[in-house]
Amino acid sequence: MGIWPVFPIFRTSVLVKHDPVLLHFPPNPGGFAPAAQQEVFREICLHNVLSTAGGLLLRQCAPGDAVEPGTVLADIIDPCSGQVLERLRSDCAGRVFFARRSLLLDGHEVAFRILPEERGE
Repeated sequence: MGIWPVFPIFRTSVLVKHDPVLLHFPPNPGGFAPAAQQEVFREICLHNVLSTAGGLLLRQCAPGDAVEPGTVLADIIDPCSGQVLERLRSDCAGRVFFARRSLLLDGHEVAFRILPEERGE
């Protein structure tokens, strides 16, 4: 299948395989984690946080941040009025695995993906 890319995420490295199996490396200030500390999980374990409104996405959490249920991840702001249209919250405890980079968000899009602490394999 070729070489898999390795992505650094705030001192956490994730190796993404093409068959939706992911390797999670715990934070290591000196670089990549040794093989004994790696954790394999399937992409289906990730929780998607979807928007219902479109507007400007003002993130309050970044990839690698620990979250609890109800943690505010971002606000979606109406670009014309400046009012908050929607507040995106985490639905589980875990770490932010993905955060949308673009500031402009359409309705019904994945804005965040959370890697939960408790995963059913």
